[in-house]
Amino acid sequence: MYLVETDYKKAIKGEILAIILGGDTSIRLDAELAAEQEMESYLSSRFDLPLVFLQYDDFNASNTYMTGTRVKNANVVYEAKQDNITGAFNSALWDKKFERSALITMYLVDLALYHVHSRIMPQQIPALRENRYNAAIDYLEKAAKGTINPQLPRVLDSEGVEEEKSLTWGSGKKFSTKNNRYF
Repeated sequence: MYLVETDYKKAIKGEILAIILGGDTSIRLDAELAAEQEMESYLSSRFDLPLVFLQYDDFNASNTYMTGTRVKNANVVYEAKQDNITGAFNSALWDKKFERSALITMYLVDLALYHVHSRIMPQQIPALRENRYNAAIDYLEKAAKGTINPQLPRVLDSEGVEEEKSLTWGSGKKFSTKNNRYF
């Protein structure tokens, strides 16, 4: 999954999160999965979310990496350019693929925390969680419509060109020939 436990530090104190989860991390993982799927339902037509939401291991200097292996280093996802990379991180040996979006991370945390709180007392979710959830949904709706553009990898066609999957429907106003008026 995309989120890690430390992503929650900016949104909620660890002690409070532990109390809400009741020591059961599976609740957090289920809420994260629901949040990812909710976000995907808004953004999947424009962005390559499977690429974004893949779990990447943190770079580890004691590991050996082969060409094409992807790792995360300081919230940036890199792909190995060659075989047998070991030792300290050397950016010359890696292709930068994309950065983990701080905004997407924040909104995923907000969605997940809303889902965690809703399991406790659905009618009494804290106003802060509801407000942040609604802000996240508003952001996702705008991103889905193309009003705003998150810094995420775009869906590409087989030739490497951005693919546009959206379809917009509409019509002009009706015009009446009687008295030449719009309805």
